[in-house]
Amino acid sequence: MSSNVNIEVDRIDLDAKDGFIMVRQKITTQIPGVPDQVSNHRYMINPGDDYQEQPDMVKQVCNIAHTKERVDAYLAKKKAEKEQQNQEELQNNNGSQII
Repeated sequence: MSSNVNIEVDRIDLDAKDGFIMVRQKITTQIPGVPDQVSNHRYMINPGDDYQEQPDMVKQVCNIAHTKERVDAYLAKKKAEKEQQNQEELQNNNGSQII
């Protein structure tokens, strides 16, 4: 008895503000004599992520949405958030004492 698994991208959403691309895959498992089993897998592609191994449809959306300006803005935002987090951790640690 052999089974067949089919994976297809059935939805792509774009966050217009930050450029996140949300991909949903539909996974269908077919086993003779058993009702098809269908599940979904979701993942995100951030501006600047490598998407060359993605299906062609996803690559096309990434090529359109992830412009140099959007990638630069996203990376700058992430850097600022990291710096803010580091500052907050530093402030929190300055108030504590090691005994």
